[in-house]
Amino acid sequence: APGGASALGTAVDRCAAIEAADARLACYDELGRARREGAAASAGSPPGPTGPSRGAAPDAREAPDDGASYVERRWDLDDAASRGAFALLPDEANYLMPATYNFRPNQRPFPPQILDVKPVEAKFQVSFKLKLADRPFGLPGDVWLNYTQKSFWQVYAGDQSSPFRETNYNPGLSWAIPTQGEALGLRWRALAFTVDHESNGRGAGLTRSWNRLAATAVVERGPFVGVVSGWVTQGTDDNPEITDYLGYGRVKLGWHRGGHALSLTVRNPFDFDDGRLGAEAAWTFPLPFTKRVQGYLQWDYGYGESLLDYDVIGNRVGLGFALGSAL
Repeated sequence: APGGASALGTAVDRCAAIEAADARLACYDELGRARREGAAASAGSPPGPTGPSRGAAPDAREAPDDGASYVERRWDLDDAASRGAFALLPDEANYLMPATYNFRPNQRPFPPQILDVKPVEAKFQVSFKLKLADRPFGLPGDVWLNYTQKSFWQVYAGDQSSPFRETNYNPGLSWAIPTQGEALGLRWRALAFTVDHESNGRGAGLTRSWNRLAATAVVERGPFVGVVSGWVTQGTDDNPEITDYLGYGRVKLGWHRGGHALSLTVRNPFDFDDGRLGAEAAWTFPLPFTKRVQGYLQWDYGYGESLLDYDVIGNRVGLGFALGSAL
């Protein structure tokens, strides 16, 4: 009907006017869900009571507060809007910081004649997950292939050929199950089981690696997101004390609104005896000259920023660019 087309055009215009990429995508997702529900109702559903539809297109000013839509997109939880098999999504944050400053560079692994570690270096991370199967064999949830790579590049050490000081490779396989329920004021959104391997691919006395079997719970409340992981380990012969510093779990807390996102990741949060913790705080924010990337600010302090540095305290701050949010 002409009236329906006009309303649809208005809703699309509202979504298009949103500057923040995450919020704009949430608006389009909600609009598509509303259209599918409307089509199902027209196909034969009995008329219900009048009133605002749960699937109605959201007002552009409210979209940034739609925390549920953010979690659904990040974990592809909504069956009606599922991207299906071979969907490619971000896993951890994707960023490039051309310059970071480490107030406590770790010289210990390298003789100075091999590498004189500079406090200024570039740091970047690439992280994605590929859906291998959507509800395999009729089971709930999806199977994902995960991959994260984090690198530390002594790009400004030109007199030493600007080597990569450290790179961590972290492939894994996950089974993510949508969950429904509320407790302690939180919505329990997903439970994931992951087997992964992380190593730095080095030889001689620089090799670091471990294998983990992990369970992860994802919760939310409005714009707040929480991700709690716990694991058991294997294959730590190269670094038998790694669990003393990186422990058996991780907690990540996040908040997002209006194109901004804040995250705090605590490594080894359950070490109440020795207090060998590590923490990473990050902020993504809109840039005035582009909508394709965001600004990214990160501060990392404590043990375990990288596998090579797992048993030393670092203190790094960096500024750069991100694709997507810090969550």
